[in-house]
Amino acid sequence: MNVLQNALKKLQMNHPFGGASIGNIMYKMITLLLVVFITGCSTPRMSSSLSIKNANGNISWASGINEKVYMPDSKRTITFISDDSVSAFFGAIEDKDEPCKSYYKNSSKVTICDESDVMLFKDDQLINTGFLNLYNGY
Repeated sequence: MNVLQNALKKLQMNHPFGGASIGNIMYKMITLLLVVFITGCSTPRMSSSLSIKNANGNISWASGINEKVYMPDSKRTITFISDDSVSAFFGAIEDKDEPCKSYYKNSSKVTICDESDVMLFKDDQLINTGFLNLYNGY
């Protein structure tokens, strides 16, 4: 029994908390976790990696709304960018010779024909049409 007690004393003395009791260790751990939690919750929300500054085009909708968009050179996605949200649609793999390309997100679909005519569908119902204007020759 003495061997076990001596071993426990040595462990406590070499412990990073300097021989602190289990209750004291738990108190310090809970305090540390609360500080980390509070710091994480009070940190300002990081903005999306895409912002209106990254837009390389816009869509002028028939409804009168102009919406900033980002489309990479690959044209595999189209991302709608506003002050408070980013919404990405992913393109289906289609024949390159097709005049239209469709992009999907949940039950919504954006179809772009002849690289400029845009149609927005929700649950297979056409809800808006517009014109895509990409800057810098994209």
